[in-house]
Amino acid sequence: QGICAFLNSGVSGSIFIGIDHKNTIQGIELLSTDHDAFKSGFKNMVCLIVPKVNPSLVSIVLHDVHDANRSLIEDCCLIESKVLKDDSGQMYRISPDSMAFWFCGESNPELAGSHKWPDVAALIGHKSNQYYKNILFRS
Repeated sequence: QGICAFLNSGVSGSIFIGIDHKNTIQGIELLSTDHDAFKSGFKNMVCLIVPKVNPSLVSIVLHDVHDANRSLIEDCCLIESKVLKDDSGQMYRISPDSMAFWFCGESNPELAGSHKWPDVAALIGHKSNQYYKNILFRS
């Protein structure tokens, strides 16, 4: 929904997963051995968007997370989905018969449309929904 919202709103931005409402990086528990599976699941999720999204418009970066002493926190990452501005004028949807999503508001964008998140964890075969904690949109 967030990716479709950026694409439909005509702005570039990032979706961060692992930042709390006070903009503090908390990170998301993700074993380093699961990074490739997560990235693959993310790409599979983007492929479900209709019409087909130009792959150069959407990317994912898994950032390391460090504690206050700048020590690496093992099996913890900050997930960033970067979405570039789409000038095609197309209306992107999660599926052909789903609602369209876009951002409304300036300082803290809100999604307009349904607020049900796709089950990313199920797409990559992960057993928890921890990925849905601490989601922040920035344009």
